[in-house]
Amino acid sequence: MRRRKGANLADVARATGVTTATVSRVLNNRYEGFSVRPELRERILKAARELSYRPDLMAQSLRKAQMGIVGLLGTHLPLVIPEYTLRGLVALLEQKNVKLTTYFADTLKNSYDLPPWRIDAAVLSGTLSPDDVLPVEKSGMPYVSLNGFCGENGISVEFDDIDGTRQVMEYLFSLGHERIAYANIGGPWAAHPSVALRHQTYLDCLRERGLKPMPLHDRGTEYPANDFVKTVYEAGATAVLAYHHHNAVYVMQAAGQLGIKIPEQMSLASFNDEFPLHLLHPMVTAVAMPAVEAGEVAAKYLVEQMQNGRREFKRFVLKQKLVIRDSTVPPPRRTRAVRKSTGRRSAAQSVT
Repeated sequence: MRRRKGANLADVARATGVTTATVSRVLNNRYEGFSVRPELRERILKAARELSYRPDLMAQSLRKAQMGIVGLLGTHLPLVIPEYTLRGLVALLEQKNVKLTTYFADTLKNSYDLPPWRIDAAVLSGTLSPDDVLPVEKSGMPYVSLNGFCGENGISVEFDDIDGTRQVMEYLFSLGHERIAYANIGGPWAAHPSVALRHQTYLDCLRERGLKPMPLHDRGTEYPANDFVKTVYEAGATAVLAYHHHNAVYVMQAAGQLGIKIPEQMSLASFNDEFPLHLLHPMVTAVAMPAVEAGEVAAKYLVEQMQNGRREFKRFVLKQKLVIRDSTVPPPRRTRAVRKSTGRRSAAQSVT
């Protein structure tokens, strides 16, 4: 079969010996009151691939109420939506013959504005306030909020940060750690709901055991993290819990520069089991989000609302899982007072 560019439905129909209506139903997954043999379906799909057939979405939009396009809105996505959540989202949308398009603003303020082209629904990533969801709430279209604030007409897919925090804190306690530092996040992202939930649960876990938080737990820890690591280490911290994987990398780099060995002298755990935590040396213990499940849940219920033409609030809170790796061990026994020094050698010699 000769390969052509710009093939249409009629070309696919001629190549398979069926009507254009049959081809259209198969390629658009429309089987209501219609059946087709599996072998014929595969022949149509194969012909469409070989002819490089691509649907004209703009033309379709003129003939029907929906285009079958969902807009992904947001900014700084690596921080707020895991890669595998996108994979799960796209995979399930494709099964329903729905396409995902992206529209990113250059500023945080305008991150959730609707795109200048037509979409049927939206996926919002990492919303920080009620203002973020106003454009899509006013539009009347279905939407899902992934890992962020959600309005009264949206589908909220969240991660159970309270349970996730308790999992990692209880694990550190079980190893014998009592002086646990917290590498928090600052800047505009400090308004994200997970920041307050993780931090407060960290404090609650310590209080329940009669323990006190380490210094700087309520401040942002960004690159470079040398001051944070030096301060908490000299205060006697035997472990650090990082708000997310970026902070964990900052802490590990700073510890190396200060001559503090992880995990021999200070353990490290993190939220967001994302790249590159499993490739670092040592590999970092982390709380893993059910990333693929989040994408699939978001896509399933978004398509459902697109099909029935209704909007209704739904909330899904997904459990997280602690992945134990090499960066967490029982705390070392301190035999000498920690010295107040910025020198690499002094910091390294303060713990045996």
